[in-house]
Amino acid sequence: MGRGVENIMSGFKTYYTPKDIAKQTGKSERVIRARLRRRYPRSKAEHNTEWQLGYSQYQQEVSYWNSK
Repeated sequence: MGRGVENIMSGFKTYYTPKDIAKQTGKSERVIRARLRRRYPRSKAEHNTEWQLGYSQYQQEVSYWNSK
């Protein structure tokens, strides 16, 4: 499930990925993931797994990248 799981009842995603941020901002997923690693450190067990951001995290990142 690469784009974030959608809640079928409400139409809203339950989480967002760097790909979602990239689509919204036109920025590279690579630079987005680098910033996410600094802002939201993950445990070793989470390394090499899909990023799953909440709506507020997604909004903050989109705002950040759109201001660049």
